[in-house]
Amino acid sequence: MRGNNISKLIFPVALVLILLTMMLTSCSQKTVTTIPSHPSVPASPNDSIVTAKVIRVQEGDGTLLWVLTIIIQTSQDVPGYPNITADKTGHQLLVRTMEDASPLHVNQIITAHLRFEGDERSSFYYIWEIY
Repeated sequence: MRGNNISKLIFPVALVLILLTMMLTSCSQKTVTTIPSHPSVPASPNDSIVTAKVIRVQEGDGTLLWVLTIIIQTSQDVPGYPNITADKTGHQLLVRTMEDASPLHVNQIITAHLRFEGDERSSFYYIWEIY
């Protein structure tokens, strides 16, 4: 009779052990979700003509040779383009340029085209036609 009781226990115990093993195995396997990389969305074409006070002039690195800190005094629309600096009057901006800015000096008032460039990963203000 005792052997018969052990036989009756082997099947349920084996079944429970198999189910626990399956559950533990599935819990230990991690599901990795990858987000496909996508191209960055560039800033919309924009342009403005600004009058600004130069606060700082410094040499840049790479292809953008100069970095200027300016305070926007006025901002004018350029026909056909959104004016990204329309609400920046009175604000200090860090801008970059490929033009030679060595003749510029602190407190000088300049006029130039200014646009916002880049995408959601990297962006900057670009200034050109400085006079």
